Amino acid sequence: MQGKGENKSYYRMQTVGKLSMEEFVRNVAKPGSGLSEGEVLHVLSETVRELAYSLANGYTVSIEGLGHFSTSLQVKQDKEMDSIDGSEPKRNAQSIEVGNVNFRVDKQLVHSVNGFCRLERGKVNRLLKSPFEKQKRLEKALLLIKQQGFIRVAEYKDLVHISHTSASRELREFAADPKNKLTHTGRGPSKVYVMESDIDSE
Repeated sequence: MQGKGENKSYYRMQTVGKLSMEEFVRNVAKPGSGLSEGEVLHVLSETVRELAYSLANGYTVSIEGLGHFSTSLQVKQDKEMDSIDGSEPKRNAQSIEVGNVNFRVDKQLVHSVNGFCRLERGKVNRLLKSPFEKQKRLEKALLLIKQQGFIRVAEYKDLVHISHTSASRELREFAADPKNKLTHTGRGPSKVYVMESDIDSE
């Protein structure tokens, strides 16, 4: 940080659970609110329906205190994107669909959340950054497999100094690349990665 070789800190809110629609409605219709759970549920359902209808008809929707909704389009999964230039036939509307509904939060909602927050500092979790580039990590994994016939996620984690989650993901990526000729066998704690040739020879 600022040329001093210090590591930056990244902050993350610790979640305590997931609030269901039923629980959310119950909280809004709390005693004294003058609203029943049925009324709140009806309003929310109609709001979602009207939001979808408005977006589908080309509107962007701004709800004060909540945020701004808009859509983005994409070519349908089994279709190829065409180009602006060139003489090839252009996609008709039936080849296009809404790919995502975008949401940009209203600053007032952020301000309101901050007003309710009573933050306390939690424990520090350090992100492990490997001293090796990805190609070098692959080479080290293949070397260990050559030496002992297999590699476990935990062994790869310690070998290249990354988290268990990153190690598991990276070994899956390596195995998915045909040129690495790497595969896995077993499940759960017994899962190991081996060379495809070792499986074929069994």
